Amino acid sequence: MQHNKNPEGVILLAQSIERFRPTYQARSVASIDFEALREQGLSKLLLDVDGTTSRICSMIVPEEIAQNLRVAKDNGWEICLTSNAQLWFMARRIEKLAEILECQYVAHYWPHPTKPNPKALEIAMSEMDGATLDNTLMVGDQFGTDILGANHLGIPSIWVPSIEPIPLWKRITLEVINQRRLQALGEITEAPTRVY
Repeated sequence: MQHNKNPEGVILLAQSIERFRPTYQARSVASIDFEALREQGLSKLLLDVDGTTSRICSMIVPEEIAQNLRVAKDNGWEICLTSNAQLWFMARRIEKLAEILECQYVAHYWPHPTKPNPKALEIAMSEMDGATLDNTLMVGDQFGTDILGANHLGIPSIWVPSIEPIPLWKRITLEVINQRRLQALGEITEAPTRVY
């Protein structure tokens, strides 16, 4: 018995995985050259929290990340932390991290829109003066929320690997999915990298 190859199915699968393709990838928020990105017309940053800016459930931002964000702000970037806080009381932690980084924040929780819903990112953009689809960048560690949300909204994005150590529950769920999507996407352009 001969199996029919289904080119329509292959095309649909390829289109499906492309929804998760970031504009760029970087080693870390600390390695991103925000000055080079500003030369591309970008100046507003939507920045994921857990796994991107700090470890999951941590109140500590690694110094190299905090330093690069300070440099970005000094060079005209406006930053808004955007996190799916899950429950309203978890939003307090996001607020504290925003105080540490001296930036805006939006902690999305039910019943409000959460990432990847583009409305969640639009709400975060509204916290920054003059943020538009043309000047806003999303940086995050999750293809299924951060990158997919940015693509739905139509803004550029940078995917970064999750900050170590990754909790076991995340390693056996989200990180496995991330690695499969990364393999399926193949080559991803490197973000402009700063020398430090």
